[in-house]
Amino acid sequence: MKTFTLLDLFSGTGGFPLGLLKAGFTLKKHYFSEIDPFAIANYQYNFKNSNYAGPIEEIQKNTIEKPDIISFGSPCQDLSVAGRRKGLKGSKSKLFFEAIRILDLYKPRLFIFENVKGLFSSNKGKDFEVVLRSFADLGVYDLQWQLLNTAWFLPQNRERIYLVGSLRGQPRPEIFPIGKNCQKIEDCTRKTITEANIAPTIDTRVGEQGNYSPYIFTLRGGRKHPKGNKVEFR
Repeated sequence: MKTFTLLDLFSGTGGFPLGLLKAGFTLKKHYFSEIDPFAIANYQYNFKNSNYAGPIEEIQKNTIEKPDIISFGSPCQDLSVAGRRKGLKGSKSKLFFEAIRILDLYKPRLFIFENVKGLFSSNKGKDFEVVLRSFADLGVYDLQWQLLNTAWFLPQNRERIYLVGSLRGQPRPEIFPIGKNCQKIEDCTRKTITEANIAPTIDTRVGEQGNYSPYIFTLRGGRKHPKGNKVEFR
């Protein structure tokens, strides 16, 4: 399935379609859903042939052509260890269930779901159970998932859950586990981080259970850097 119709939910500026295009796939029809006006403008600039499907709550059975793939990284603010951890009942992260509704409407051949590592621990692990049960209750998908870290491939430590659902009765790609020259994912993580020589991020202790969140450094002029650049850290 090198050519397909895509529906990209909570699309942001288009990470999913960019990755698919770079992997050599072709989009026969391309729909996206987002509410931020700046993200929408950026998306339409980057993907000239994309079609805006409106806010996710307004997508109904005949709003768009049936997609072959639905991609979505539903809002993570209520799941992140840096947030207040209201979980899937939070005003942002509960939009996950809108994505479930749309999966039930269209039943695409594949769907790709992404979210923060905090989903595993949110509500003492019960929220991830709810996620799996919600997918399973659709009754037509086989699931596979893995926690991936960009540090395996890039000089950045960014852990994210990726879950792929494959429609039963169709050829099912074996996607996970992903690793590079490693017999165990744990070994791969340690090996790649060491080889990448990633500098540690200065962090502040926030959130529950001693989790850490990075400080944000803003470059905006101010006291003079020893090398002549004007920077202010805050």
